[in-house]
Amino acid sequence: MHFVKRVFSLVFLLTALTSSNIMAFQTRDENLNDDELFNTNWTSFAYSGYTWSKNAGIVNPDPAVFTSVGPGDSDDSTVSNCPFSGTSLVRNINDWCVIGMSYEAYGLFTYQRYHANGVAPVSPQREVIGVNYVRSFSLSHQSVMAETFLKLPKRWKTTLGSTNVRPIFGGGVGIGITNFFDFQTLSYDEFTTDTEITTLGSNHIAKSFAWRVECGINFKTIDSRTSFGISYRYYYGGKFSSGSRYQFNDTHSQGGVLVFPPWTGAIRANQIKLYIAVEFN
Repeated sequence: MHFVKRVFSLVFLLTALTSSNIMAFQTRDENLNDDELFNTNWTSFAYSGYTWSKNAGIVNPDPAVFTSVGPGDSDDSTVSNCPFSGTSLVRNINDWCVIGMSYEAYGLFTYQRYHANGVAPVSPQREVIGVNYVRSFSLSHQSVMAETFLKLPKRWKTTLGSTNVRPIFGGGVGIGITNFFDFQTLSYDEFTTDTEITTLGSNHIAKSFAWRVECGINFKTIDSRTSFGISYRYYYGGKFSSGSRYQFNDTHSQGGVLVFPPWTGAIRANQIKLYIAVEFN
């Protein structure tokens, strides 16, 4: 629901910017060359896309406390793929670049990994589960970044009818904010099909260094200040971690809350982005 609200907010922002662009276009400086991208003082982007996650680098933080995977198995995996949306505003700085700020919100990332033939931990304070179990958690994520786009040489553009087609290249650095929640381990008996939630982990919000690089194609109609395009991005959203408090709901710990090292990982992803850009003074 929150993701849908953000999308509608972006649509409203784009509509407002487009209306102001029309008014500005009517009184624009005739010396401006509207055939060029980033030709005015400011450019606003509204965009959405899809994220294909890569392995998150998840490992058991303490095999003496948490059940370990069996031979040939691994805790590491991708988190789920999800959509994202964002908006940014960049300022014309000089003849070769623009700089600005962006905000992005993501759909829900989820992790779920089934394991068989697990290895029991040995610590006096430990989780007690069967050899077959499922670990899972969820991540909500957003980012705030400083970003830049290069003004590539004019000779790199191609004109198709009344539309200029040119490459676009940029990137950003900033902060990724990730809320880790719903950590749980579900024990599963394959013979009786009985299940039991035996481990619950506390939530945690992590703020971490994030960055991205982007390359794509921009389409801009001659004598227009509105353009659109598609880009590929590599995105590093930063590290995430669970809380350090766990509740073990088994016959050994009987629901006791204990403190152990957090489960950690990082958001890494390939992305496709569709955007609309509006230039104004």
